[in-house]
Amino acid sequence: MTALTPNIAGHQDLSQFASRFVDVEALAWQPSKFDGVEFKTLLIDPDTGILTALVRMAPGAILPDHEHVEIEQSYIPLILAIFLKPNRFYNSDGSQTDMLGRDYDTTWG
Repeated sequence: MTALTPNIAGHQDLSQFASRFVDVEALAWQPSKFDGVEFKTLLIDPDTGILTALVRMAPGAILPDHEHVEIEQSYIPLILAIFLKPNRFYNSDGSQTDMLGRDYDTTWG
C-alpha cells in the first residue's frame, strides 16, 4: 500500500514516490482515544508504520507512556513527529497497541 494523507482527495491515485501537497489548514483535527489529544495526520503507511503527524494537546491532557520504536522527530511548541515504526502504547489492561488500536506484536512483530 502507498502511504497516504487521510481525508485528502486525489492522494489515493499517487504513485509510491510522488510528491504530495498537504494543505494543513484544510485538515481537521482528529480526536484520539486519549482525552484532549488530537492529531492531523500528514502521512501514514499502515503497512510499514511510517507516520508524520501534528499533535495538539489540550491543557492537562496526558499522552500515556509509549515507546518510539525507531525514529522520532519533534518540533516544539507544536510537535511534528516522523516515525519509521509506529509508537507502542501500553494500555491499562496490559495490552500493547499501535496508534490505530491494533495489537502491536501481531501487527509489527
